[in-house]
Amino acid sequence: MRNKKRLFFPGQEKGEKVIFFTRRHPLSFLGMFLFAFFMTVLPFLVYWVVSARGVVELDPTGQKVMIMLSGTYLLFVLGFFLAAWIDYYLDIMIVTDSRIVDIAQNVLFSRDVAEANLTDIEDVNAEVRGILPTFFHFGTVFVQTAGTARNFEFKSMPDPYGISRMIVDLHQKSLLKEEKREAREIGESIASRRENDKKEEPKPEIKKSANSSEEQLDLPADATRQQSNSLGGLQAGGPATTPPKVEGIEAGLGGEDNNSVSHDDLKKGGGADF
Repeated sequence: MRNKKRLFFPGQEKGEKVIFFTRRHPLSFLGMFLFAFFMTVLPFLVYWVVSARGVVELDPTGQKVMIMLSGTYLLFVLGFFLAAWIDYYLDIMIVTDSRIVDIAQNVLFSRDVAEANLTDIEDVNAEVRGILPTFFHFGTVFVQTAGTARNFEFKSMPDPYGISRMIVDLHQKSLLKEEKREAREIGESIASRRENDKKEEPKPEIKKSANSSEEQLDLPADATRQQSNSLGGLQAGGPATTPPKVEGIEAGLGGEDNNSVSHDDLKKGGGADF
């Protein structure tokens, strides 16, 4: 399988795919070609007419001078023809998957390169005017861009209506691609923000008691208060504590025998153990 030849142009970015590459229609150069051909044939035609009628008779020196002047003239015509050919051949219209590039060669030592993104295109028109353009189907493509971007006028383009439809289709695809890219960036931004919020969320601290190996959570004040209230309720409903001893009861018991009670003690309400 034969590999396709890759197309390159000044300023092509890495990974940029060339969709369309064309020059002006060859018939647009027909007028310049006919003019250069006529200018080339003209001195020979004049020399033939003059020699045939015998108007001017040249000696050998005059013939050499005439040959030198004719050669200089032909070199001038050839240079003019080459300059016109370079101007035609290097005028290029390039459409990639992201932009339009117009390379205009001005004579020999001047070149103008203009470009515009497909997303900046607002309007595309095609125009066919004249006998030759109508029969051979070539014309002008107008591309209007937004903002300060340059408007394009591609003259003598082959199949101008097809080129205009292709540019419109690429423009729509580029807009859809841009919308998908923006939606993906927004989604990634939201996901990153949520992840950062999860990382910044505070976690309860774990404290270890000095006298115990059990770990305790550092709970808020409300939770601590509820825990203390529940513990107090359990203590209130539990068994009664042992009342403190009353001093003076054993002090009021006299005698050697602990089971004997005096008459005064009985009157005061004391009890006796049997």
